Parts: sequence; C-alpha cells; structure tokens
Amino acid sequence: MIKAASILLVFLACFPLAALAATTDVRPVIYDEYSPVDLDFYSDPVKMSQDFQRKFEEIKRGFDEIDAIPDEQRTLENTLYRMDALFAGLDFPDIMILGYVSPEEGLREAALACEEQVSEYLSGFSLRQGTYKALKALRSKYDGQLKPYEQRFLDEAIRDFELQGIQLDEIKRARLEEINAKISKLSIEFSKNIREDASSVTFTRQELKGLPDTVLERLDENGDGKQYIADRRHADDGRFFLLQDKDFLEEPVVFGIC
Repeated sequence: MIKAASILLVFLACFPLAALAATTDVRPVIYDEYSPVDLDFYSDPVKMSQDFQRKFEEIKRGFDEIDAIPDEQRTLENTLYRMDALFAGLDFPDIMILGYVSPEEGLREAALACEEQVSEYLSGFSLRQGTYKALKALRSKYDGQLKPYEQRFLDEAIRDFELQGIQLDEIKRARLEEINAKISKLSIEFSKNIREDASSVTFTRQELKGLPDTVLERLDENGDGKQYIADRRHADDGRFFLLQDKDFLEEPVVFGIC
C-alpha cells in the first residue's frame, strides 16, 4: 500500500517519495519493495559491517552520480525517482534494529556504528550544493508539467535545503555540517546510554500506595515482599507514578522511568 509522506520524512527519516503517489505515469517504487516483511537478520557482526559498507558506498555513489548528470539529460526518472529509491535504501532495516534489540553486544555495537554513519551522512545532506542545484534544475525544466506530488517534493526539498543553510558561504557551511554531525553522534550516544542503563530505584509497598496491582506485578521484589525494584526494563509501560502519601512525603512526587 502506498502511504502519504512529506518531504521532511523523505530527507530526514528516509521514507520514500513513492508514498506520495496513488498512480503515476512514471511508476514509483512500491513501498512493499522498500520494507520487505521477511528480514534475514545477521548473526556475524563482521559480515554485517562488510555488507553494510558495500551497500552504503553504492548509495553514496548513486547520489553523486545524480548530482553529476548534465541538466539537459536530467529527467524525473534519473533524478527524482532514483533519489527516492536511494533514500529508501538508507533504511537498512535488517541492520539498524539490531543495535536496539540484539542480545549480542558485538552485533549491537556494529549496528550502532552503521547507524552512526548513516546519521552523519544525512545530517550533512541538506548542505549538498550539487543535489540542491540538481533539484532546482529539474523543477525549472519540468515547470508546469509536474504532478502535484512531484511538485510538492521539489518545492519542499528546495525549501528545506535553503532553510538548512545551503546558501551560506563555504566556510559557514563547513562549520554547520560539523555541528550537525556532532549533534547526530551525541543523539545516538544518548540513546545508547539510555538503553544500556542498569540503574534502578527501590520502593516500599507503602511508597507505592495507590498503584494498581497490575503495575506492581511487573516490578521485581527484593525477596522479602516488602520492597519493589523498578528499572529500565519497565520503561515500556509509558507510565508515570504519582506518589503522594502524606505520611512520608512533604509534597507529591512524580516518578518516571525513561
């Protein structure tokens, strides 16, 4: 099924442009081809890293080839739709998920290293002069001939390039790219620290007064049945605990596990 998506998602979250179309003369790649239902996950971090690097380099070369196309030879197929397919390839669903769910530390570390490379590449993508000029040339060439979703893709992509600083001078663009890459890396490290955090908080039954039994059943006991241990494993509750027993608290306390 082809789903609706915005250009922001296309550039920042790698969702396909094909999602914007219900039908088109230039047949977009169907979303099912981007996200296969059955994924074969890796068990060898070395092979995974090698396969990733090979595919990643192919994708980066693909974007460079798009930028190098002479304007007179530029078409929707060799620019807009090829770019769409390349972005979809950056998902790497059989690799990225392992950084979050694999029980093997080696696989997690290798997958996160792959994610960091993709994230860093995307953080600098909005400052690619060649891609910006390619999209502007394509929009000018097909002015008045584009379908609504194609027009929207180009208009918003060009706008996003400009909002992200593409028109800055070379020195300022380089500095901005450096900052974006650092933010991207810190974001990945922050998420990793949250996932691997082993800290916990211990409560007595009295301190958890008012919480339903369904919540207490999810918490570990310390052995004597008088204290409960809450840690990162319970974050999927999406639950915040309001502790407001006047006997031991001067004021209500909100406690959340994240």
